[in-house]
Amino acid sequence: MILVTGGTAQGKREFVERDLIGELAGERTGGMAGRPAGGRAVIWVDGAAAEPDCFLSAPFCHNLQAFVRRIVSGEIAVDLVELTELMQKARPDRVIVTDEIGGGIVPTDPLERTWREETGRVCCRLAAAAGQVWRVNCGLGQRIK
Repeated sequence: MILVTGGTAQGKREFVERDLIGELAGERTGGMAGRPAGGRAVIWVDGAAAEPDCFLSAPFCHNLQAFVRRIVSGEIAVDLVELTELMQKARPDRVIVTDEIGGGIVPTDPLERTWREETGRVCCRLAAAAGQVWRVNCGLGQRIK
């Protein structure tokens, strides 16, 4: 499992498609952004809208923070403590992309605060379980695990 994190609109998915996919397949992409070995395009599953089963089993997931928000708000029923284990069991070779949302002023709204705190906890568990963790800023990735 690979976790990629960074600020909003920092090029995290593009980094995965451009720089990580070739390494995952054991080769460089040679400029074929978004094309893993075999020439298939990457299909990203969005945590903001995907059905839970689809998000939990997809090889390329983005907007993890939005998926956690849906759980915290009660829209979908998934145990946050078990989320890492569910994702790892369903697809241990997945790539998960999430926005960093823990910086700045602590929200006064209880739901917003809970969402931010739970997202941080989920990301900590995913980072501990992941084989690689990357932070992306301005489209440039830095491996932190």
